[in-house]
Amino acid sequence: MNMDFDAQQLLDQMMNGQQFLPDFCGYNFVLLDEQVEDIMLKTSDDFFRHCFGLEKLMVRCLIMELHKRTYDQNENGLCFDMSVLVTLSYLMGNMDLLLQMEEFQSYYSSATVKRCVKSICQTIVYFLSPYYVRFPRSQKELDSNKKEFLSKFGISGVVGVLDCHHVRLMNVPKYEEDLYLNKYSQGPTLTVQLISDKNHRFLDVNARFSGSTHASYIWDRSHINSMLKNFQKQDSFTWLLADRKYRSNECLVIPYRKPVDKLQESVNFAMKETLYGGLKSFAILKARFRCLDTALPFDHANACNVITACVTLHNFLMEKGQNVEHNLAYNVMKETHFRNSSYPEELSPKAMENRKFIGNFMCNNSIQILYKIRKETNLSFVGAPPIIAPPPMINTYEMAY
Repeated sequence: MNMDFDAQQLLDQMMNGQQFLPDFCGYNFVLLDEQVEDIMLKTSDDFFRHCFGLEKLMVRCLIMELHKRTYDQNENGLCFDMSVLVTLSYLMGNMDLLLQMEEFQSYYSSATVKRCVKSICQTIVYFLSPYYVRFPRSQKELDSNKKEFLSKFGISGVVGVLDCHHVRLMNVPKYEEDLYLNKYSQGPTLTVQLISDKNHRFLDVNARFSGSTHASYIWDRSHINSMLKNFQKQDSFTWLLADRKYRSNECLVIPYRKPVDKLQESVNFAMKETLYGGLKSFAILKARFRCLDTALPFDHANACNVITACVTLHNFLMEKGQNVEHNLAYNVMKETHFRNSSYPEELSPKAMENRKFIGNFMCNNSIQILYKIRKETNLSFVGAPPIIAPPPMINTYEMAY
């Protein structure tokens, strides 16, 4: 993180009793708990970052952000600030490093950690999630998302990418295990619906459903579904992209199940690139918060809070300038093509119109879009012509807005 001041000098001033300092990132810095200040003072920057996943200044920002909205409370002998550190260490998957600090050795037990994580994650969900995990609420915000997706992937009308993922769960009652089993995993899971933008920031998270719940069932009952239908009354060219496990409708556009010509194959190619961005967003989230790659030792409600807290903290970090490290998603495999599906097309008339609009838009602006995408990704559409200097886009661009 770029800083134009000496962080150690800032900390020294605070330790000398100066409680209020000039704003940085919109915060008034005050002294935190004495133990936390002691840890920040004597711990090296590298070890602190490896243990808690964040730089010292960003941890201070997070704690102060929570202090703005809640009150101090002790958790099993640990003050609120120390509980935040324990929770961060668990979410980042670095509990072994935490035990190397003598401040935690006398308090540490698996029961204490679980209680701290449950309490702090609940606080994050209640007080931070509404501010940092927000789907666009105005036509201006929607138009901004559309233009970002259009400039990067060449698809008009897209405001986000929808996908569902599974997070393993440990504490499931025997009589309910069937509700949490799915064909992709060997044990019980939660189905997590995520909507992301092109910058790997999450617009919505829903982790309330068990692993056996189909993605389309969750989407049909999503409040974002209702919001998009209301927005379409003002602008009908507004939708999310999703893969082919969903049923296409007026708010959701999926790739062609059986493309029959070059244009449909080109549309599928562009959609594949966009959907890969959503897959990469979840991979980055799991790489950043490695607890999501393990079996969460909580019941359904608390596991839901842990997942939502991870998404919230991810957006919080991006909001504060902690840009995503793209090498976090090194293990995401990119499909070379969509396999033809044996399932028939399930399209409403409006969904067919939306997908046809995307195809016509790409056809009318094919040279412009091909030039940009091939230049940035070294990839091309099926049967693409040689790259030439692009003319300006035609009026079809205006139809999307």
